[in-house]
Amino acid sequence: MKINEELEVMARAIYETSPISASRIVPGTDKKETRNISWDDLIYEGEVGCDLRQLNLERAQNAIQAKDRARVDRQVDDLMKLHNNAMKSAISRAEEMGLVFVNNQGNKCALNPAVVKKQNPSVNQIENIKKLHCEAYDLIEDSKTPTKTWEEYRAEMEAIEFEMQVNWNFEKDANYHTWWKKFPACTCPQMDNEDPIYYGRGKITLGNCPMHGGSL
Repeated sequence: MKINEELEVMARAIYETSPISASRIVPGTDKKETRNISWDDLIYEGEVGCDLRQLNLERAQNAIQAKDRARVDRQVDDLMKLHNNAMKSAISRAEEMGLVFVNNQGNKCALNPAVVKKQNPSVNQIENIKKLHCEAYDLIEDSKTPTKTWEEYRAEMEAIEFEMQVNWNFEKDANYHTWWKKFPACTCPQMDNEDPIYYGRGKITLGNCPMHGGSL
């Protein structure tokens, strides 16, 4: 059904719940006859009929929009439920595989079970990766009240990320580093650097970023 047809059908239905009526004297008698004016006949009722028709069309449009909003809201809710269920499932798998740990800031963290399955790191490598994550979190936390230069923070994080790659059984490649942009002082474009189309082809930085100030 086209939108204009849907609008017409809904407007008609809304009008028919409380139609207007008209009275007339039956020809040849003194009796008064009252009848409801149909939706189709409203156009013959002058300005009042046209105004009423327009009013019900607007009500129908609002109803359609509300229905669409409700549909979109349901879709969003369904997607959120799927996401939450997937997250719970991933966390459960991570706990079963011993991949959950608590960093020095007291936050519960977990390594990605899918990456562990794919890269097959040893038990020692997994423990090393957890420690390296904690070091990365500590470095980010320390940068909030800097105790060293931005260049030193950059160099230390890069060294940590290279060690992560080694323990994950990946090739050492700075183009696939992800922690460098997590410093609070970093103003480089986050979404652009995470774009699957661009990811791995280099780092997108801003010249005025206090952490990275230009290309890396």
